[in-house]
Amino acid sequence: MGGNWVGMLFTGTYHRNLDDKDRVAIPKSLRDGFESSENATLYLAPSTDGALAIYPETAFRQLAERSEQLSPNARKVREYARLFFARATAVHLGKQGPLRIPSELVELAQLGGEVVLVGVRDHAEIWPCLAWENYVEDRTHQYDQIAESAFELPQRSGKE
Repeated sequence: MGGNWVGMLFTGTYHRNLDDKDRVAIPKSLRDGFESSENATLYLAPSTDGALAIYPETAFRQLAERSEQLSPNARKVREYARLFFARATAVHLGKQGPLRIPSELVELAQLGGEVVLVGVRDHAEIWPCLAWENYVEDRTHQYDQIAESAFELPQRSGKE
């Protein structure tokens, strides 16, 4: 997130099962972070690489604000906004109960049986177990290169 993000830092990897009513138990460490946010409303939304994202309301609003700063006339910006926000759903986390995932999002992420919840800084993601294992396996040997690329400064154009 931008420099003004304030909120829970979500970390960790948790294996859970999706029940027959499309519900998943949220681990205590993630639940505590979601419950400590200003509002108990969470947003489930499509993420990248086939996962679903779970955002606390504050982080979701900041994401929406950042997207407003992009050019609304750019085709990719419009396409992203439509695909992301049209499928995002507000949900509430019960005190002890599991989180119910809408069937459209279960289908989109191809969830069923064992799933993996992962903390990703300002949000969590839900992955099909096999997809997460493949994602990690495919990238673990490239970790140093990925880390270096992620923290590179953007190249400046023109002469200084």
